[in-house]
Amino acid sequence: MRRLSAALLLLLLTRPLLAQRTGDQAKITLGITGGLVTGGALWAIDGQPYTPTGAAQADTLSLARSLSTSFTFGLTSSYYPTCSGSAARPAAG
Repeated sequence: MRRLSAALLLLLLTRPLLAQRTGDQAKITLGITGGLVTGGALWAIDGQPYTPTGAAQADTLSLARSLSTSFTFGLTSSYYPTCSGSAARPAAG
């Protein structure tokens, strides 16, 4: 019974190794993305005191940031080459 258990355990432990012995295959992935960016006001700061260099009198400055509406598109690709060399090949047997 002990030998049968040991043989079964050995078979179960080597099973994943046998599944890993498939040949290498190159893989390529392609992707397409698209979207819509909606515009709007992001922030605004009104009436900030500002004195230019060499000026005798102060002035005020207003700052604002906004986005315009636009479309966005993207293409992506990734290539995973096969692993070549003796280290990548499974041992015979």
